[in-house]
Amino acid sequence: MEELRQKILFLRGVRGLSFHQIEEQTGVSRKRVSKIYQMSSAGDRTKRYSLLDKYHPLISNWFREYPSLKALQVYKWLRERGVAASYTLVVKYTSELRRKKEKVYHPLDFLPGEEGQVDWCIIPHPRMGRLFCFVLILSYSRYLFAHIFPRSSFEFFIEGHIMALSSMNGTARSLRYDNLKTVVIKRRPEIQYNPRFMDFVRHYGVEIRLCNPACGNEKGRVERVIRTMKTTFFNNMNRYNSLSAINQGLHEWVKDKNNTLHRSTGKSPKEARISTIFFSITMGVFRPKAQRICKIILIG
Repeated sequence: MEELRQKILFLRGVRGLSFHQIEEQTGVSRKRVSKIYQMSSAGDRTKRYSLLDKYHPLISNWFREYPSLKALQVYKWLRERGVAASYTLVVKYTSELRRKKEKVYHPLDFLPGEEGQVDWCIIPHPRMGRLFCFVLILSYSRYLFAHIFPRSSFEFFIEGHIMALSSMNGTARSLRYDNLKTVVIKRRPEIQYNPRFMDFVRHYGVEIRLCNPACGNEKGRVERVIRTMKTTFFNNMNRYNSLSAINQGLHEWVKDKNNTLHRSTGKSPKEARISTIFFSITMGVFRPKAQRICKIILIG
């Protein structure tokens, strides 16, 4: 076998014969001759040296620190360090490192009474212009509250909370928000909350939880129900001529949804919320201050 391989390499590489001519010389089919030659040539090939090979540890470390680096940024950083590499070479060399990694999301599970999620939803009306829907959903039971306001100001934001807690007859241990200015003024160098909103949540004994920037999946419950509202209820807004009429229709839609069996829990949101209330009472889980002020207990 080795003798045949060497003969094929000699006839092909030195004599320059075609695979058809080698078949005539050796009696081996052209297909097999080609396969033996390709395998032997691949083994003889050596990896081409690149100017950037000796800088590979440095470049790899940059991508570990900043996964979203662009080839132009790497090119500039190399030039600053005196590396005379062309931009085209940097693009080819970093193509594998710049390949986007698929994000992996894990399903979120919540305990009864643990968390609620809050967000605004902008609704265009053909006659009244832009309207703002306040949405609060309990993460465990999926119990929903929604109400439309003419603006998304701080006063309406607080009013939406009070209406929701009154409608639900309770509150979760924590409420999750994205980076609303009514909740958090800035995040860097450290988180600075809106002091007026801090007074409100302290009054009810509720913990604030913030989503990471650009991570809407962390409040997926409220994002999902807003999408559902937009494709079912809000796509027929021209039927309503006043804000009160819209809210009346919305509250009826929400009531129907809260009484509909949810495929994840096997219960309707209303039933799951009531079960959580009984659980909270049985376990003695109360917020003394909130209970004293408005008789609110933990719900999920």
